[in-house]
Amino acid sequence: MSKFTVVTKLWPGGATLDLGTDETTLTVPPSASFDRHAANFVVSPDGTHNYQFLFWNTGRHVTNKRHVHWDFSAGGWGIWTATKWYGTPGGTGGQAVVDVEPFSIGGDGVITGSGTAIDTAASTIPAGAFPFSGNDHEIGTAGGAVTVAAKNPFASLQFAGWDQLIFGGDDTGEFDVTDAGGSPGSPSFFPVGGGAFHVNQNAGANLLACPDRPYDPEFLTGARTLADASNSLMIDVAEEALDRIESTETPDACDPALVRLARLSREENERIRGMISALWSAHPRLIDQALFR
Repeated sequence: MSKFTVVTKLWPGGATLDLGTDETTLTVPPSASFDRHAANFVVSPDGTHNYQFLFWNTGRHVTNKRHVHWDFSAGGWGIWTATKWYGTPGGTGGQAVVDVEPFSIGGDGVITGSGTAIDTAASTIPAGAFPFSGNDHEIGTAGGAVTVAAKNPFASLQFAGWDQLIFGGDDTGEFDVTDAGGSPGSPSFFPVGGGAFHVNQNAGANLLACPDRPYDPEFLTGARTLADASNSLMIDVAEEALDRIESTETPDACDPALVRLARLSREENERIRGMISALWSAHPRLIDQALFR
């Protein structure tokens, strides 16, 4: 049995806002679907505070779309928690400042204790704009446009993407989520993000930098070693087959030795394809850089 549950939290501290129970027990497979449309405003249980929507943590991605659709077919994840995040209106934006907060999708909260997520070397920052008023999570834009890049890895996690905090979110269309692919917590469960975020001069933006794929510093070395070993074996197989053919005036296609070599070649080819497929699922961008360029 599995459980899909929706909770509400307050930005940025993560305090739970009790809006009632929203959870469903289900069996997957076969399949199940859920739709949730976050309200623009919610009221605290005591009626003293109004909060406005900022973003969803869908359990696998972050999005400022208010309408989210989940399709579950793989199962095996136990409890799937989706979180609606709300904040006090006026608490983000409004200044000529870019604020970048590292947010863990899996941890469902701001990452603290690891410093700034801003990669200053890979960013375009006007002179004197960073840190803004001594805050290394912020960049001023009064002196020029900013293109900010996130550290990757950050807190031993690989960058999964950006999200911009906008009060009220985006009420057009929907964001779709599935449980296909890697299981929760595995390297291939969370998305791979890339690129930088551009903010015009004198504009402001509050950004989530979301690092969430486990980062393995020995991954590339292992990938190259596997690829090199497979290449060496394939060369040995080809050379042995050629030696066998050249030693016979009329090669016999049914020669047991040639059949064995052909079978070995086919099996190794299938193994290589399976290995590359698994590695690509876990680290597509790194595999592209390490093995195919």
